[in-house]
Amino acid sequence: MSKISITQAINEAKSCIRMVKQGRQWVLVHPYYSDNIQGPSTHSQPSDYWDIRERMTNARANTALNLLGMWTWDVDTTVTETRGNLRDKFSAGLRYYREIEVPHLVWMNQAA
Repeated sequence: MSKISITQAINEAKSCIRMVKQGRQWVLVHPYYSDNIQGPSTHSQPSDYWDIRERMTNARANTALNLLGMWTWDVDTTVTETRGNLRDKFSAGLRYYREIEVPHLVWMNQAA
């Protein structure tokens, strides 16, 4: 994986995850694997417009973090539980990764 900036990661995540109006429903189209945005895509049909907006923001934040190599299941949970826009969710995930995951990984390597 090449080293990219935070801005590039967010822009790539925004470009590959989108909402599409299909008849009377909205559909969220996103990559099947968040670390491979050029690969296969999938879609989901949440219950209403605001639900799909929330899922789209979560997917964009998680994909950007994954492109930076800073994604874990705990980061995903932090992003999902954070309320706000893409900046808020991305910042919460990044903060969690830097404050919790990195020290934990260092401790695990020292214990081995």
